[in-house]
Amino acid sequence: MAGELDITSGGAIAVDSDALREVGRRLGALGRQLADAGEQVRRAYHALVQAPSLQPHVDLPGMWHCADQLERLAAETADDAAGTTLMADVFEYVELRAEQQALAIGMPEEAAALQMRIDTLAESDPRVQDMAAMLVAGWAEARFAGMDDQFLDDILGQPAGVGADPVAHTLVSAGGVATFFGLGVIPYGTTLAGPAAPVKIAPVRTASAAAAPKSLEESLRRIPYGATGQVRVEKYTMVDGSRRFVTYIDGTRTLVPLTTDEPWDMGSNWDLYMHREQAASHHATVLALEAAGARPGDVVDLVSYSQGAAIGSHLAMDSPYEVRVNITAGSPVEPSLTDDQVLVQLRHTDDPVGGGLTGGGSYGGTGAPGSFTAWREAGGGPFDHPFVPHHYDEYLETARQVDASADPRVRQLDEYFDELGQAVDIQVMDFAAERP
Repeated sequence: MAGELDITSGGAIAVDSDALREVGRRLGALGRQLADAGEQVRRAYHALVQAPSLQPHVDLPGMWHCADQLERLAAETADDAAGTTLMADVFEYVELRAEQQALAIGMPEEAAALQMRIDTLAESDPRVQDMAAMLVAGWAEARFAGMDDQFLDDILGQPAGVGADPVAHTLVSAGGVATFFGLGVIPYGTTLAGPAAPVKIAPVRTASAAAAPKSLEESLRRIPYGATGQVRVEKYTMVDGSRRFVTYIDGTRTLVPLTTDEPWDMGSNWDLYMHREQAASHHATVLALEAAGARPGDVVDLVSYSQGAAIGSHLAMDSPYEVRVNITAGSPVEPSLTDDQVLVQLRHTDDPVGGGLTGGGSYGGTGAPGSFTAWREAGGGPFDHPFVPHHYDEYLETARQVDASADPRVRQLDEYFDELGQAVDIQVMDFAAERP
């Protein structure tokens, strides 16, 4: 049976550290108010003790008990405030260490600049580093949960020379290799190498949309999955006359382990993931945006699945456009975004692509406040193939569950869809690409 939905700000981060620290501040203020109230009740008690004529009208034992209760609540609240602030420091420490690692390859000076704050957090409380290590260790242990229970292993048994659970072992090992070689997380400053792969595109449909998507699920349903084209571009004209774009990018179209006429093939997967080179599918997406009228500096948001999510991740990090929102489903990679870019990731713990190839992603958060990763175990059926958790329909179900969540980060995403809904005109353009 599929697992429950889990929404985090990053791999090991439950909530935004700044938001958690604000909770700690408010709890601290509440604790001080409770302590002050207790003190005032004590003073009133002592004053009434000196006024015998008033005592018959006042419950003095009740007042003393009330003061005791207020002081107890004040102490508990102060402890909660301290604990919450400590966890905020731990979360920030984890986030900064993850950001530093992602910056180290392409932007070493920026990575070094984070060290002072990291040291300050470590020195603020001797527990910070140990708690951070425990948090990351717990994430590392759970990041491939679901891959260790494969139906095919029940059929294969324990073939001689292979060992127990060969399918599960292979999937988990692939995730470990991705982590070891740093393939799953795209470091800050990464640009795709090499010349643009030759490809040609053609419009296959132009239409007007009746409305903007109103939810995460509706947004994912606009990905041209199974359609003729691989890329859909929506051009939004806003009330003030400004324009913006949303690009929907599909995943791998063929699993033939060779370069084919289809740009969304395994050759492009290899170029994007292993070599970080300009794949044909990436180039086709860029050409589609240009053909749709997107110009440098325009707002271009991204919604993508599988290989399309790898394309979108690189576009969000390195393109002439202003990418404010990047929504991915089953992505084989995790981008490193700036603090003004919202990253929404849908992942399945038992997905060999959206979980395994990322190595679980980064253990720290990335992107703007409000960014989040939604996890669940999507497989679990008695006859499920290992790649069932990567299916597009499974990610639509995850999106539906996210939409139903009361998580404040999800509700913040609603504001984005509301903003799109204010457009006075929406033009839809579908593009098909092929290698010449």
